[in-house]
Amino acid sequence: MAWLPSVAVAGGLGALLVAILFGLNLLDDPGDAVMDFWQGKTYAVYTPEELSAYQGTSKKILLAILGEVYDVSKGKKFYAKGGGYDFFAGIDASRAYYTGEFNKEGLTDDLEGLNLEQIYTIEDWRRFFNASKKYKYKGILVGRFYDKEGNPTAELIRVQNGIRSYDSFKALSVAEDLRFPVCNSNFSETEGGHVWCGYHLLPRKEILITPDGFEQESCRCFTDEQLKVDSLDGPKGILRVYENCPPESRFCRSSPPADPSPVDDPGSQDQLGNNF
Repeated sequence: MAWLPSVAVAGGLGALLVAILFGLNLLDDPGDAVMDFWQGKTYAVYTPEELSAYQGTSKKILLAILGEVYDVSKGKKFYAKGGGYDFFAGIDASRAYYTGEFNKEGLTDDLEGLNLEQIYTIEDWRRFFNASKKYKYKGILVGRFYDKEGNPTAELIRVQNGIRSYDSFKALSVAEDLRFPVCNSNFSETEGGHVWCGYHLLPRKEILITPDGFEQESCRCFTDEQLKVDSLDGPKGILRVYENCPPESRFCRSSPPADPSPVDDPGSQDQLGNNF
């Protein structure tokens, strides 16, 4: 494990002080001392082999997400061996924070095939660890997201650019929430889904296009005057009347009732399992 200072002075008096204290056995981990002394401005670079030594069988427990390493020792009831999330310890299993696939194939940092909304769910978890007062940032992991010098890889830059664009998209969604209320809604298997708005407001299906080209659908309430404004149907969003619903109606069906297919031989059905 290497230590990389982000400021030139980190290799001077402070490093000497740490080395002296460690040599006198006053500190168990010189890395922790550098982190504390420089208030997080120096960080460790872990190899996968080094990270795997902290899989929850010892006092110190580390995990990685999007290449960032965190000390989760204070959450040992979750991350120590036998805990509900012990499979996260000692590895970067970024993909599983979205998929919930906690098997050998699912516990990987490979984000191939995930769209920006799905990757953003993983980013939410990274931000949770980063902002936590309970868990501590320790450094970075050499591999998919950082090279051995601690520099971000092309894959991390791609992911970060996508996250920034999705941040802007979410800001647009928040702005839409302030301008146009979200519809009331309910769903039952026998009746299907319905949406409705308050007095003088009309429901419309709003389709926003995410930065990577996917459609994100929601129901919002508009006044009749707002619906006459051409700019509502612009490049960022598309408004549609719900199928088989009169444009002037405040109550619309948003989805049909469930229509389960008949089964001739119930004994031949597969039982649903789960990976959690």
